[in-house]
Amino acid sequence: VMDGHPSQPGRILTVLPGRPSITWDDGVVARARAMGAKCSDSGILIPKGSLGPEALAALAQMEQSPTAEIDATEEDGKAYVVRHDSGSELRLESDDGWLELSWLRLNRGRVAELDPRVETVAVVIYGSVCCGENLQALDAVKQPSFFSAAEDSLVLLIKSSLPHDMDFFFGELRRGQKRLREAPASLAS
Repeated sequence: VMDGHPSQPGRILTVLPGRPSITWDDGVVARARAMGAKCSDSGILIPKGSLGPEALAALAQMEQSPTAEIDATEEDGKAYVVRHDSGSELRLESDDGWLELSWLRLNRGRVAELDPRVETVAVVIYGSVCCGENLQALDAVKQPSFFSAAEDSLVLLIKSSLPHDMDFFFGELRRGQKRLREAPASLAS
């Protein structure tokens, strides 16, 4: 996302669905344990007195093996890039649900309503909007019901039907699984 002139530095915003995870380099967990850290095999710190049944169940869920890495070409990656000025949206579907990234352009004074039944996270890319609170560039809000623009603004909308309690894997692209389409005319103005 560029802030004006093409010679200015831009920003890359990456959306990673699923639970946060960290994969430690070889030996890091063993060295931490040798220095006295109480942690799981995957490096999750275990606070004193927290090894009750709920904590153990949560740790077991987090101890899943990471998804295997796959080789991908630059062309493979381009299928997942949606430039802010393209007017396009990206929708990925899996057996667990869907994830959609789209752009909301608002001219000064314009109001846009969002469907409260669709889980949405919004990130202001540039400009200034209000949704019950004032937001500026790189501010994020979960589940906004509307936006009112104080100035020309661009907002990234991340909509999802994915559950919150599991890891997600979007496998190799197959026909019909990823759709890249033009934004509806109502969002393009």
